[in-house]
Amino acid sequence: MRLASESVVLGIVDGLHDAGAALVRGGRILAAANEERFTRVKLQGGWPKRSIAAVLATAGLEVGAVDAVAVGGKATPTLATRVFRPLQRMYGPSLGICFDRPWHPVDRIGDLVRYRLSLTRARSDQGLGKAEGRMAASWLRRALPRGLKERELTFVDHHVAHAESAWRTSGDGSWLVVTADAHGDGRSLTVHRAVPGRPLELLHEIGVKQSVGAFYSYVTKRLGFRPGRHEGKVLGLAARGDRTAVAMRYPFRWEGGTLRYDGSWGLVAMKRLRVLEDLRREDVAAWLQHGTESVLVPAIEGWLRETGLRQLALAGGVFANVTVNGLLAGLPEVERLHVFPHMGDGGLAAGAALHVSDQPPVALPTALLGPTPSDAEIAQAAERAGGSRDASGNPDATLARALAQGQPCVRYVGAMEFGPRALGHRSVLAPVDDPAITDTLNAALRREEFMPFAPLLRHEDGARAFATFDVAEAATRFMTVALPATPWFRERCPAAVHLDGTARPQTVRAEEDPELHALLAQVAEATGRPAIINTSFNLHEEPIAHSPADAVRAFRQSGLPLMRLGSYLLRNPDSVWKPRDG
Repeated sequence: MRLASESVVLGIVDGLHDAGAALVRGGRILAAANEERFTRVKLQGGWPKRSIAAVLATAGLEVGAVDAVAVGGKATPTLATRVFRPLQRMYGPSLGICFDRPWHPVDRIGDLVRYRLSLTRARSDQGLGKAEGRMAASWLRRALPRGLKERELTFVDHHVAHAESAWRTSGDGSWLVVTADAHGDGRSLTVHRAVPGRPLELLHEIGVKQSVGAFYSYVTKRLGFRPGRHEGKVLGLAARGDRTAVAMRYPFRWEGGTLRYDGSWGLVAMKRLRVLEDLRREDVAAWLQHGTESVLVPAIEGWLRETGLRQLALAGGVFANVTVNGLLAGLPEVERLHVFPHMGDGGLAAGAALHVSDQPPVALPTALLGPTPSDAEIAQAAERAGGSRDASGNPDATLARALAQGQPCVRYVGAMEFGPRALGHRSVLAPVDDPAITDTLNAALRREEFMPFAPLLRHEDGARAFATFDVAEAATRFMTVALPATPWFRERCPAAVHLDGTARPQTVRAEEDPELHALLAQVAEATGRPAIINTSFNLHEEPIAHSPADAVRAFRQSGLPLMRLGSYLLRNPDSVWKPRDG
């Protein structure tokens, strides 16, 4: 069905993790959100009931305004987990792939179904996958809100939805679009050529038996972390390790244009990987990260040369790896880099809706696509917590003064960000001059001490602060790429630079977020430093704060000294942070 250009499409993703919804009209994302923010369960899977309601409310639309429904994923998740949702909760902790308990029935059955019988590795365009997609349609219709059950319902292949999310939000020109993740609808990586006025053209694909993303998750679990959630922790450790201390050969290699995997999967693989448990986590992380880079970066460089394309768009969970993204930005073949802000499976709803909308690509103007709390909600939460309305009408000025005096603070304003990054609206902000603040801030937020923090700075300072900024400028707006910091930036902002000399910046334009830009300008004027630290406002293992009540609770528990909650300022009586003298 060909939709009119201004038709409204509701996108849905209902997988094992990070369920969500998005609304698209005329090829532009109106609203997008994920279920975890509302249930307060990290990476909540299943049916996105709350997300659907939230995006409709955010866009100010009734159910009757929706013209079509798009679902991200045909055979992933499987029909069984769509029909019997408790299965998603059972398999979610292992990402549905990392089975390592031979004595446990869930892992034994998962290993049998996925790896021995290959029933959950089906391609969406073949046999079992096609049949599952057809049967899933009638089941999902039952869960749709009244008024949507009779709408046109389209299932979009997992990797097509990823590719569309990257391409349709990239902007002008022709692009090489690469997607990579653990698995989805029988594939783990795809390469498309995207040319204006034409559908995506598939150039290369890699199946799930050669999944670099799945292997990264396997090692993540073997190191004691949770797969599908803590790969970023492994990346954070990698800069602290020595990859040569791991004798095991990285099991992926290219033979011509074919990727070979010399390892195994399932229970057998997890057993063999136990040898890694006897090594330093930092060394294993460095080995894994280097191996991932050695497979992906040269391959993408080759595909760029093969096609002659100079613009690169990325999506899929593997490209949450900001170090890989930074290396790609540094390739001489790349003139522009775009990474979809919600690169993981939570972004499939937007990609599926963009695919069905089928409108020309436009650069994504913002990731502030979630709900905005009402003034009444904010006032009620603030007043219950003893907060007071800022009399000056400029509460950010108070935050800026606190930051200049060496104190961290919380900024909760306006619309919620879409995706895994806080972009100044649900953020903890902190000074960048003292590297020791990373330890104290991680302790306050109950996070591992090795996790680095990202800098937030004005767009006009980006080129002076980071190499290859001109290539990755769009990606820096959404904090999706790590770039080499210049000596000028490293000297002035040491707390925001990782051990490897890179940082994951967020840059802000005055015309896009004037209040946040003004805050940065005030801090820079007072301190002479071009950036502040920005990290997501959540305690360890919690989703980013959603409601004002969530925000107040997390603020109290963190012990941080100051929070802006809308137009209110709250001070924490239990805080031990003190302003610096002078």
